[in-house]
Amino acid sequence: MSEVPSSILDEEQRDLAYPPGTEFHFWNQSRCHILFDKLPPLDPDALVIDVGCGPGATVKYLRAKGLDAIGCDLAAYREPDPELAPHVHYAQDAFDLPVETRRRVKLVLLLDVLEHMEDPESFLSRCIEGFENLEHVLLMMPARSELWTGFDDYYGHVRRYDGPSLRALCGEARLEISAMGYCFHGLYLAVGASKLLWRSRTIGVKPIAHHWAHGLLARLFHLEEKLLPGSLPGTTIWATTSVASRPARSERDQPSR
Repeated sequence: MSEVPSSILDEEQRDLAYPPGTEFHFWNQSRCHILFDKLPPLDPDALVIDVGCGPGATVKYLRAKGLDAIGCDLAAYREPDPELAPHVHYAQDAFDLPVETRRRVKLVLLLDVLEHMEDPESFLSRCIEGFENLEHVLLMMPARSELWTGFDDYYGHVRRYDGPSLRALCGEARLEISAMGYCFHGLYLAVGASKLLWRSRTIGVKPIAHHWAHGLLARLFHLEEKLLPGSLPGTTIWATTSVASRPARSERDQPSR
């Protein structure tokens, strides 16, 4: 089984992708709204874990919505605000969390994580084995190979996904897809035009200067996702999945803690 990289992003990449205030960027706000709409039904006591959580904006959003959500990231990010700090675990492998915590996990979020991996099937299988009561995995990743730019090269992407490749990935990992589609359709046109005209794409996120403008854009992209069919191409593809089967665990595989 392939190992997870010691860190998805290096320090320079993290600084460019997550400047202070990045949670207010329209794309991050939009993604939170959209993924919340895609969440499967969960028991009130279910634990949601965002694996590869970055600065923790999604965890903060979900907790504000009343969900018991935590985050883990192999990298070290700047210290979160005191309210969020107990719920995000930096320089932490999610599979090394206490067994009592892992047993409570019913939903794993993998948001812009798998595109960095040569063998994402093994990582998904590890999620199923490592969280023994896992019921669902919600995936989001960059979409459409025709949008490949230096942005993907810089951040170490292995591939951009489409419907067939995402279905194949889930099938190999024993995940049943209950819903799937593209989002950020407007950005598909913008990135495509940028690639055609300038053959480049900005690799960093600028510090947020006008929160109101980003809030407005976030609402527009959320509305776009509700009104347009998910079959239309977008810059992101998502899937809500259920664990179809679970491999038998031998005695030596049982947690010792």
